[in-house]
Amino acid sequence: MVKVKLKKKEGEAEAPASTPSGEGKELSDMVAGLNRVMKKIEGIKGIDLEFDEIILEGVIPPYELLAKLLSGGAPAAAPVAEAVAAEEPKKKITLEPFKLTPPIEEHPGKFAVVTLGGGNRAFTLKVGGNNAPPYFRFEGNLPERPPIAHVVFDEDPGLSKVLREQYGDVVGDPVAWAKKLVDVYGAKVIVLDLNSTDPKGSNRSADEAAATLKDVLAAVDVPVGIVLRSGNMAKDVEVVRACAEAAKGENIFICSTSLVLPTWVGVELDDEVLEYYEIAKEYDHTVVSYQPMNAQGLAWLNKTALTGKGIPPEKVMTDPGLVCAGFGTELVVTTMDTVNNKALIGDENFQPPMITAPCNAWLNRETWNKFEEWGSEVERGTAFECATAAAALASGAHILVMLSQRSIEATEALLDKIYLTKPEDTKAVLRHLPKNDCKKCGYDTCEAMAEALLKGETTVEKCEQMTPAGIRTLNRLLNPEGVKTDPAEIANWIVEV
Repeated sequence: MVKVKLKKKEGEAEAPASTPSGEGKELSDMVAGLNRVMKKIEGIKGIDLEFDEIILEGVIPPYELLAKLLSGGAPAAAPVAEAVAAEEPKKKITLEPFKLTPPIEEHPGKFAVVTLGGGNRAFTLKVGGNNAPPYFRFEGNLPERPPIAHVVFDEDPGLSKVLREQYGDVVGDPVAWAKKLVDVYGAKVIVLDLNSTDPKGSNRSADEAAATLKDVLAAVDVPVGIVLRSGNMAKDVEVVRACAEAAKGENIFICSTSLVLPTWVGVELDDEVLEYYEIAKEYDHTVVSYQPMNAQGLAWLNKTALTGKGIPPEKVMTDPGLVCAGFGTELVVTTMDTVNNKALIGDENFQPPMITAPCNAWLNRETWNKFEEWGSEVERGTAFECATAAAALASGAHILVMLSQRSIEATEALLDKIYLTKPEDTKAVLRHLPKNDCKKCGYDTCEAMAEALLKGETTVEKCEQMTPAGIRTLNRLLNPEGVKTDPAEIANWIVEV
């Protein structure tokens, strides 16, 4: 059936649709005749076409004719032929078997191994020792999992509301704070921030700081470090000496962010900087060379410690001055990349392990201030600290200093996957479960299921809310022997964090 509809011209009534006979049939015959003629014509020039709207139903339009009329070129391929071709079964494509073999490089150098803790500590922890870039398990040895040190402040630092929900009951009491971190949150390392000694702040004496450190060491039995960030090196040296003497035999690690380099290369370091290293050697503690975003400055300080003061390599660490993700992290990452590359080619001045502080993320108001359009402060602050920690780990950090327990849990979960650390307690298993107690697995709580998994009484697949990737991860952790981590999967883990 052919229907022809002509657009109404001005002053005329609309033409009715034609019947199968009469004008409609004549038009159809005319178009068919033109089509036969046009097949013999190679091109058309100098013809202008003017036509009203024509609607054809029930017939196959003359596409070849229209193509010639409109373009003056060769006839277009008929859609009918295309439709027929589309219905034909597609040929099966067989790909050649392919397996990615990562390019393996050997590195002549490796990072030194530093031991944290000693004396009356219940255990010690080792950091460093890798002879391959971060995460490159396929290329070398990553012997030590980076520990996460939990921060304790010796005075109220003005924590945000988000952090006060975790520590509000112990703020202002460093001993109670340290005990809570160890007993409740399972901290393996404590960093005591002695900010109260700042001359521009509370200006507490070196003896008061030493007494606080002594009380913390008596209250907990994990490795402990101290950090001073007053910006006044003379005062920091006083505090370092008092604390080093009070903690003699405990092998604490000491970090001052007040280390200043001379303006000109070749000039001697300030006496306070030299004394800082001398005190660490005298009392047999581990010392940290701090220099923000300055790889050559770190090498200068490390050379002073190792060669100038004779401190053994296992007693020196470096801090490249980590800042919050989004606030210049790429500058620190560049510094850490330089340290990694220099260390692995054998430069001893770059081989002390790196300690970084993702907790610095909380110094930026974007992590905790109320921006309704940015969403929950809890999620936002956690995300900033986690992203900063992930950047540090991917850049070769050997120890992290963190603050929020939510961020610490997420980062520990990432480290579980990378280092295939077999869970030794319920908490280590629980961090990989949904923790919403849905009971669909047959257990009343996720903690009960974690206990059963640890004892081998159930399988991870019983949890219906875990993703396939999560199931694979937890199965790998529960039985890590002989399992090799896929580099592509590591990239996905970092994106998740």
